[in-house]
Amino acid sequence: MKLKTKLLLASSLIVLVVLGLSEGIGYRMTSQFLSEHEVRMASEMNHGTVLGDLRQGRQALLVNLTTLHTFHGIFTIIALILALNTLWSRTVLGPLNDLLCHINYMRRGNWETPVPVRSKDEIGELTEAFNELGGQLTLTVHQYGTTSKLSAMALLGQSMVKKALSAAELLRASEDQIKSTRGFEESATDPELARLQLAIQMVEEIPLLFDAEFQHQLSLLAAPRTPGTVGSQAASGRTNECTQ
Repeated sequence: MKLKTKLLLASSLIVLVVLGLSEGIGYRMTSQFLSEHEVRMASEMNHGTVLGDLRQGRQALLVNLTTLHTFHGIFTIIALILALNTLWSRTVLGPLNDLLCHINYMRRGNWETPVPVRSKDEIGELTEAFNELGGQLTLTVHQYGTTSKLSAMALLGQSMVKKALSAAELLRASEDQIKSTRGFEESATDPELARLQLAIQMVEEIPLLFDAEFQHQLSLLAAPRTPGTVGSQAASGRTNECTQ
């Protein structure tokens, strides 16, 4: 229901209720006045006196009705002000306060706390749009951070792979030199040469390990991520703080 419709219905309901009470009380006072004077006219023979009393009673009735309508008019205005103020606080000021509170959280770096949607009017649509914006910003920041991390990781890995390949070449050269110096049979049982070969194997595995880790991080970036799922448990606590 639209906010304008809510305000119109609330105002119309209050006016109808107050007018109904006013007309009911006025009808009761008029009926009581007529009943009393009909009884007096039927019981008394001096119609002049009765007519005088009737005029005085009618004047008093008009004064009472005027006072009653004035009172009901004032009461209607006060009731309208109170009702509209309550409705305005619940439908507009409360949700806006939640928005301001969550904007402060966004300023502190928390982009994932959803704002509670209290209604389906224009304020509710604004809140839903704000939540979608926060989710998109969260996803964008996450992707930017992951992309920056991968870029730095790629640069570091490229330098590390180059150094590992250079070290492997040097170790291979040392291995060839040892084999050529000591001969094939002696080299086959040389423990130092075995350790050198193990070191060469470990160094040559560095580019493969780095490539596997990089592909893993890249797959995490490509995986679909629903905005607002991270930190949802803390969101309820922050929402309670906003509503206090």
